[in-house]
Amino acid sequence: ILTYERACGADTTSIGHSDYSYKQVKLIINFEMNEYYTTSMMTTVPFFYGAQPNMGLYFQPEGPCPNPAELMPAGKIREAQDAQEQAYEYLKKDLVFVGKKLPSVGCEGINFSKSVAWNLARTLTFVKEAVLVANIPVHVNVGMGVGGVPMMESPPVDSVTRVSKALVQIGKIDGL
Repeated sequence: ILTYERACGADTTSIGHSDYSYKQVKLIINFEMNEYYTTSMMTTVPFFYGAQPNMGLYFQPEGPCPNPAELMPAGKIREAQDAQEQAYEYLKKDLVFVGKKLPSVGCEGINFSKSVAWNLARTLTFVKEAVLVANIPVHVNVGMGVGGVPMMESPPVDSVTRVSKALVQIGKIDGL
């Protein structure tokens, strides 16, 4: 991480458990908190924690929820949908658990990797909730394919302006 920051000139760095899944991280959160804290004391640039919301781990045979991949071919569409919603509830609890633990060691941000598309509606959905529960200023990272800005080398000014205005007026962010 230090080589990446100092020799490569990275403007942000991150750390994550090798499994990169919130379900697995929940089990070892104390170790992850210690590792994050120790490393963050040596870095200068913003230092994120990363893992993925891997819903597949919540389905049988490993997880508690029925497996939609087995229900769908059997024509049990409603049951498959219910299983996904049930898995989401488990996932949400794990995300909140980890998300509440890491700030106690100074976590500067949590990276959910490529779990969802970052269009403006989704960005606002997450940002509004983050602003409600955060006790620090919320500054959204927007850019090429991030925070509601289209993935282009030179995003159109109107789309960037729309994102900025929506995040401030609707999302109630403190800055970009």
